[in-house]
This record gives sequence, structure tokens and C-alpha cells, in this order.
Amino acid sequence: MDALHELNNLVDRFPNSKYIKPAQEYDGQSWRRLIDHEVFVARFYLDRGHPKGAILRIKEALRRYPDSGATAELLLTLGETQLEMGQPASASRPFCASRRRMPRP
Repeated sequence: MDALHELNNLVDRFPNSKYIKPAQEYDGQSWRRLIDHEVFVARFYLDRGHPKGAILRIKEALRRYPDSGATAELLLTLGETQLEMGQPASASRPFCASRRRMPRP
């Protein structure tokens, strides 16, 4: 989060800098790492028999990073977690939502 803050400062303060393009690339990579971390922690909870912790982690990631480009992946992980908890009805909502967000071939 600190890196994202500093990258945004760079873009805001020096919009004509030669470092804008690399900053934008790092910005995307930083968001990706934050999302990957949330999914990793959710799967960690799930692997250790704490599915409720996994669900809370995924829902928080969806709330914190709604425009991350990883919403479909998060929803898919949420649905998988709910299936593993024996909640197929609950799992259908994130699965359907993730399908709508996936790019068409």
C-alpha cells in the first residue's frame, strides 16, 4: 500500500516525468500482488480448516479492491470456498457473478 501511495504521488506531482510509464506498470504489479496475497491467505485459511476466515478475507478483498481486475478470480475463489463448506446455494451467486466478469474469448 505504501508503494501505491508513493507511485500515485509521483504521477500527481510530476505528470510529465519520464518515470510515469514505469510507475504505471509498477502500479499494476502492486495491485496484482495485493490481490495475490489476499487469495493466498484465503487459501491458507481454507487449507487449515478455517473456511469462514477464508470467506471473510475474500469478501474484504472484493470490498477493498473493486476495480482491481481480479474480481472474477476472487469471486471464483469465494464460490469454491463456499462449495467446500457444503453451501452450494451460496456458491452459485459468486460463480454466476464471476462468469459475468470474465472476458469473452
